[in-house]
Amino acid sequence: SSSVDGGHSTTTTSTATTRVEMALMHVQGNLNTLVAIADELQMWRLKCSILSLSLHKHVDALVCALEKDVNIAFAYLENLFQGKSLLEGKDIVPMYRKHAKERTLKYIIDTPTALSSLLKSSLGKTIQLIETLLAAHEAGDYYSPWTNTGNIVVSKLDVFNALHAHLVDTTIPFNHPWEVERKRWPPYASVVQFYLTFAPEVAKGEIVPAQCDDFVVRCTAICAFSYEKTNLEKRRAIQSILMVLLTSPHVSASALRTAEAELRPKRLSRVLAAVLARRLEFSEAIMCFLLPQNQELDPGLKKGVFDFIVHEMHRCKDENDQETANALRIAVKQVLEDLVAVDATALAQFVFEYLPDDHRDVLRALQGSTETFLMYLRGMIGKGDRSVSEDKDIQNTYIRLLCLHDPTKVYPYLVAKDSDILYDIGDALDSCRRHNVTDASIFLLEKTMQIGDAMGLLMSSVSSCMYALRADAITNFDRFSKQVAEATLREKKTGPSQMNNTNSSSLRRNSSKINVMMHDESPNSISSNKTPIDLGEKDSELKKMVSIGIDLCTRYHSKLTIDQLSQLWFQLLDRFAKPKRVLFDRQTFDNSLKSGKMSKGGGNIGQTDDGFNDNEIELADQFFGEQLFDQHQTKALSDKGVRFMDIMQHIYTAYVSLILSSMVKSLPLSVVVGKIVADNEHEKFGPFKPIVVGILET
Repeated sequence: SSSVDGGHSTTTTSTATTRVEMALMHVQGNLNTLVAIADELQMWRLKCSILSLSLHKHVDALVCALEKDVNIAFAYLENLFQGKSLLEGKDIVPMYRKHAKERTLKYIIDTPTALSSLLKSSLGKTIQLIETLLAAHEAGDYYSPWTNTGNIVVSKLDVFNALHAHLVDTTIPFNHPWEVERKRWPPYASVVQFYLTFAPEVAKGEIVPAQCDDFVVRCTAICAFSYEKTNLEKRRAIQSILMVLLTSPHVSASALRTAEAELRPKRLSRVLAAVLARRLEFSEAIMCFLLPQNQELDPGLKKGVFDFIVHEMHRCKDENDQETANALRIAVKQVLEDLVAVDATALAQFVFEYLPDDHRDVLRALQGSTETFLMYLRGMIGKGDRSVSEDKDIQNTYIRLLCLHDPTKVYPYLVAKDSDILYDIGDALDSCRRHNVTDASIFLLEKTMQIGDAMGLLMSSVSSCMYALRADAITNFDRFSKQVAEATLREKKTGPSQMNNTNSSSLRRNSSKINVMMHDESPNSISSNKTPIDLGEKDSELKKMVSIGIDLCTRYHSKLTIDQLSQLWFQLLDRFAKPKRVLFDRQTFDNSLKSGKMSKGGGNIGQTDDGFNDNEIELADQFFGEQLFDQHQTKALSDKGVRFMDIMQHIYTAYVSLILSSMVKSLPLSVVVGKIVADNEHEKFGPFKPIVVGILET
């Protein structure tokens, strides 16, 4: 047939012939005529289909395909081994399937030229067909040529020997695999595939080669040589197959020794570990997984150690092999510290499931290294096992080690697990006090109803955090001020380049934020981006302690009288409200001094100070309620001092707002407002007006 395109005829005879061929394959009867047509028009697929499907001459069909078109031969074999024909949707009659597979396979094996033709055309496809047959047998295919329902025409060993004769050059020493790689035929990848295909069959004893030791040694050498040159997925497949082969009871001790020598330099660690385990050399087997030099080619190797020891323990149990199980237990206990470093949780799981009688021994063995011991206990506790949760020794040891190595985790652990674990509170409190773990100490004091001591410790910690935060604020603000001054000076000297303009403008913008930051005084504004200094870690510590204080006060909402509860809340509030009031008085005094409202006799007018040394926290503790500032002694604030006071006011305001917002949820509003009014009875209400108004609005 042909089609015309722009006056040019394009012949499509091939496509038309294929369509005709497919149609003729459906024709029933007149077989001789159809064969003649197939020969005349070279319709080899049609001829093979007639020979196999209609005339049941399966070997003749293969011979025809091999002579005319090897691709058809592969398609024919692929379908045949699955019980199908070349005609889509048409299966070989069941009664002929086993016979067809046997006779066709026997022809291939007995006819070297046929096998050679298939191998040289596509060894990969040939091996794939063999794998299909092996898989069919494993699945229990009744029509498999390997199924013993009478005399076996062809065996797996026959197939193995035929392929071995074509692919394996026994004149090359087994330990010279590079020579095999250099040969033009057969391709090296095909040789590797041959060994990987038949190694599991040899391991199971399904195939027993005449030179079994030679097969095992060559297989190991070839696979080990190709191991480093292939990808991760292929490397894992190689190791899996070699493990099956080298741990098989059908492999001799001499072959195993020779194979082991090939494994060691190539770093097939999982295989070597499996081999060592069969000799009960578990310590060395475990180290195969842990040595750093073995990790490069097998990234998941280290974690795989637990799969290995669990697998070996299961094997001991299945075989009721107490001797091997004891050897494994001893080996695991010898490398406990290494295993903890890999995965403490997995080790704890293994000990609880497989070494329950050795649990105390494991704990004693790890106590020499407190950090390692902590890792193991963390893994144990992470399991959530009830026996661990209710073991006071384990829990108190864990708390003690946390205090020593990871103190920030003590308080969250106690709060989260308090109702689930048993521990000696006195011992835990001693550990927390000894290592200055304040938040956990407060929690434990509260738990023993020592509320006054808990609040006293909290207030001491809050004060320490406030002093640290103020010192940090001074350092950062001073650095920032110097950057602004240096940028301004550079502009005056050199003129504003584009880079200097950008940097100076950024610094000036940050500096101007001081003037607007007091407009944002919500509880969430602590350390907001309107503060041009980084309050960082010190602010986080203070916020954490304040949150603990709020939680402490809130928990006793229904257990204390209003007076008792008020006393707790007001201690926390005053810690920030009083320094805020001191700053407000200092700012008010400074405004009056600069506006000339002070007596003309003031000797310090015109002199300025940054106010860093006027520590409002100390002043609030020592002199609150008295006249703090004297016109003859106190200097006016410099511009730098004014900005710093604004920053500290912003910080105190945010904390006061946070505490008040929580307080009104526990105390009557009248008590809260009454407290503020009483504290400011003879003073202006200025410092607290925006805070109280904001709370009332919400």
